Amino acid sequence: NNMHFDCSSNIEHWETTWTAQQKEWCCVTEGHACHPYDCFEDLVDRHEKWDAAKTAYCCQEKSIGCAKSTTLPLVTTTPFSYDCEAGKSNWEAGWS
Repeated sequence: NNMHFDCSSNIEHWETTWTAQQKEWCCVTEGHACHPYDCFEDLVDRHEKWDAAKTAYCCQEKSIGCAKSTTLPLVTTTPFSYDCEAGKSNWEAGWS
């Protein structure tokens, strides 16, 4: 395979504009486009432009584009069965 690609051409949109061959070439020769997704491309518009696979990859692998948690903190009215003051002065040896 003697194909050569310009790895700086349209690099800001490599995910959507480069062919699979260009991605492979540029990854091997210059370390560009080695991941399946560019998590910065369309980041601002990700809710409209990213599919579920890209969203999952970017969040799980890169911690980019993750949805903010909307869960409420746990509130309990049941008293805990531990006395946190008991043995506090010797906690390192006594607590397990």
